[in-house]
Amino acid sequence: MNNGKSDRARFGPFEVDFVTHELWKDGAPLKLLGQPFEILTVLLTRPGELVKRDELQARLWPKDRFVDFDHGLNAAVKKLRETLNDSAENPTYIQTLPRLGYRFIALVSHEVPEVVGETAKSAKPVRTWWKIASAGTLVVVLFALGSYVLKARTGRIDYSVLTPVPLTDYPGTELAPSFSPDGNQIAFEWFQASSPTEGDLYVKQIGQEHPLRLTNHRAGFVEPAWSPDGRNIAFEMPEKGEVGVYVIPSLGGPERQLAEVGKLAPFSRISWSADSKWIAFSKEEAGETQLEPKKYRIHLVNIVSGEEREIPVASPECAMSLHPTFSPDGKYLASDCSLRGGGGNRIYVQGGDGAGAREIAFVASQIMWLDGLAWAADGHSIVYAAQGSLWRVSASGGTSEKLPFTQAGTMPAVARTGNMLAFARGTGDSKIDIWQLELTGTTESRDSTRKLAPSSRMQRSPSFSPDGKHIAFESDRSGNSEIWIADGDGSNPAQLTYLKARIGSPRWSPDGRNVAFDSSASGHSEIYVVSANGGQPRKVETRRPSAAHPYWSSDGRWIYFTSEQPISVWKVSSSGGNAVALTKEGRYFPQEAVDGKRVFYVVGREDGAELWSVGVDGGDERREEGLPKLRPDAAWTPTAKGIYFINESGKDLAVFYLEFARRKVRKVAKLAGVRQVLPIVTVSPDGRMLLYTGGQSGESDLVLVEGFH
Repeated sequence: MNNGKSDRARFGPFEVDFVTHELWKDGAPLKLLGQPFEILTVLLTRPGELVKRDELQARLWPKDRFVDFDHGLNAAVKKLRETLNDSAENPTYIQTLPRLGYRFIALVSHEVPEVVGETAKSAKPVRTWWKIASAGTLVVVLFALGSYVLKARTGRIDYSVLTPVPLTDYPGTELAPSFSPDGNQIAFEWFQASSPTEGDLYVKQIGQEHPLRLTNHRAGFVEPAWSPDGRNIAFEMPEKGEVGVYVIPSLGGPERQLAEVGKLAPFSRISWSADSKWIAFSKEEAGETQLEPKKYRIHLVNIVSGEEREIPVASPECAMSLHPTFSPDGKYLASDCSLRGGGGNRIYVQGGDGAGAREIAFVASQIMWLDGLAWAADGHSIVYAAQGSLWRVSASGGTSEKLPFTQAGTMPAVARTGNMLAFARGTGDSKIDIWQLELTGTTESRDSTRKLAPSSRMQRSPSFSPDGKHIAFESDRSGNSEIWIADGDGSNPAQLTYLKARIGSPRWSPDGRNVAFDSSASGHSEIYVVSANGGQPRKVETRRPSAAHPYWSSDGRWIYFTSEQPISVWKVSSSGGNAVALTKEGRYFPQEAVDGKRVFYVVGREDGAELWSVGVDGGDERREEGLPKLRPDAAWTPTAKGIYFINESGKDLAVFYLEFARRKVRKVAKLAGVRQVLPIVTVSPDGRMLLYTGGQSGESDLVLVEGFH
């Protein structure tokens, strides 16, 4: 008969089986054996309670065993924390009580297995909570521990009944919606069709057509945030080479600058505190060394006194802290931690004063690709924009849920009242696609760019096979982002992977038999290899906290990649093993020279990216002479005799070529109408065709979803 003892436990994205000694994260198995697993078992069976060190000692080591207990216990707990990606300084799961022991501080759900002959009632999951008498006491104790509790469930919502309807349909591009506190109006930025790169701030009544223009700057961007008391609208805008935070009455009137952000636009939204006295924004900070790019940190500015404060960074790994967003009650602040070198984005929630930061989601994107956060009106969940859609995650962490009606959506906003969601949606030719450029030799190519096998779905990151007969690329035409293979002209596409997770950077092996790529299928970015004929992808073990941007060595023995902690270039055997560091910190996106003697990579700097190289075994790092500063996304690729790269040419983008022999740069072709390019560029083996990923100039409208809660 069932004795009521639970065989499994769940916490956050993890699940533990006490019988089989297995641990999973979002369904993927993790390796945790021996003493670390025993410690986890004890803590999970007594959540919220102090488990003393001598209790763990008695369980882990027999009395007649002569060992250094303190050292052994510390090592075991450290291994457990590494597996759970937990921090001793800002714990999500395991809290240390100095000289006493440990306490498990996350919510735990224990499951009792169903036994034949028992009632359905006895087989229901049993929820184990902290053993504290009242909810009020619970909150006090949690804050005393430097942590907090947010409601973890978003609830089941029938998204099929939610239908986006047009909110604006003006010629041009409308972006960055922000609701008035009563939900009756919306502020936004509008780039009219007659001046597509010059925008201003507008307000319109929901349900009415004509907007009210509040500013007249024709600026590069004007991204607003409506104050909770309804009196003011704050906005971020570049003016005379400097980006600043401004405020203007919501009914119109004189505006005033509150703070300076810096010379470079951080592409970050701003947010008001609940009392309408403070504005949170991301500010440019000076780099600590010459090689370190400038960082962005979250600051608060008081709208009356002008006092400015810096919020403690959520994690030292954040190269840029972006999109600070106060919860509706003002107690918490969500933000996007953008990792250096394309390591991805982590969403953190911390106290309004910056205390108790905890990671709630990871967006393993190749480049900074997260555009805006918005709290649900009840404060229980957060909506964010990533990878061409909107996603929802519990404010206490867990698995993100893709909102099915938000294709091509970005910059979300949620009304405080009225159950409404608004976001910007691209139309026309604004989506990302693969483009081809015919290379005509030494003269500039003209009118020779066109889409490669145009599709109604996203296509990006192309890579030519060694014989030039096929390309590998990323597409979401199956409903999920996966790796596909097609003929060299883009025809006959076939799906290669079925991981249903973030995926990208496909690269062919030198023999053309395999394709390497990076994916977050395991919960963090790792390198995988799949046969060009299809089949189950193989994970390439690197023993690094992350791995992205794979590139094969010319002999196929090695795979170069970018790893974080710190961001640098590494290489690993193509069969897997211990990775070897090749460069110093701040280097990323490696590609080997055609002759196999050096590895090129990007060094990020505050005034633009630089292209450097290093020997294939490390050493002799140097900048490539003759190349100008590149765009931050640094789209480039080496050939036998030079390097193709995409850079600004006046107000447009263009393809350029650096010839190794003379170290001279020439312009190859203008990319008319293309406003955005992504890093991966590929040239056919015969040197006649270049493929790149770009987004044309297009339009964007605002849409409204009623009934969202």
